[in-house]
Amino acid sequence: MNPLVRLTACALAPAEREVVLGDLAERGSSGARALFDVAGLVVRRQLLIWTGWRPWLALIGIVGVSGYCLSGMLTLLSLGIFEQVTSWRHYGVHYNTGVTGFRDAVIYMSCLAVAIFFWTAINASLLRRLSGRASWLTGLLFYLAVHDSSAAWAYLSGALVYRGHPPAWMAIGWVLPLNVESLLFIVLLFAIPAICGAFGRLPAMTPAAVICTLAAALLGEMRAHDLQTFSNGAFPSASWPAILAPYALVSWPVLARYRLFRRG
Repeated sequence: MNPLVRLTACALAPAEREVVLGDLAERGSSGARALFDVAGLVVRRQLLIWTGWRPWLALIGIVGVSGYCLSGMLTLLSLGIFEQVTSWRHYGVHYNTGVTGFRDAVIYMSCLAVAIFFWTAINASLLRRLSGRASWLTGLLFYLAVHDSSAAWAYLSGALVYRGHPPAWMAIGWVLPLNVESLLFIVLLFAIPAICGAFGRLPAMTPAAVICTLAAALLGEMRAHDLQTFSNGAFPSASWPAILAPYALVSWPVLARYRLFRRG
């Protein structure tokens, strides 16, 4: 049997895959014809999955909403760490704007990093359960949303501007990190928690995610209040609903996972 045919058949359910491959072997089908038949069946089965509401909830709610918010949180954390590391490398001092102290910044970034870890795990867990055999597609789109949506929005809104004409090979940066720091962020705060969450090997995900969400929101509000005080009101602190909104949007799968799958 053609290895490419076997690889394509992996998208089918195990029982159906055995029947299809056995039927092809009995008929002696191989090559392009067998690949065409299996690929057609895979496409029909994949389209059938999308007749239900669960994959659409995964696509819109997790990939679209949570993925975008998670991308913003990850960007915020990476910028904070980049400022500290760059300042220490070049000047030998901690980066400090005078609004908050270095200790407060470390506490906030540490709390945000842990929160991102558990948010990713919870989102991946619910994504896999909702998507079923379409997890390969929604999982890929979730990764791209987390990796790129924040930068894409900054570029489209004009906040991020490219000078000159970067080489064509840099387009790979929209799919894979181009530097060690970004790669570490993706591995530690996305790949590892996503795998653990999707396969249910991360204990106490729900309570940990709830605690981290509340702590990150509280520390975020405190930082906004400090900025208001430091600027003498020039940068007023946002209201609690505005502060809590992104945390609620990125962590809504915590409640959904409990309500939809508490018996599973």
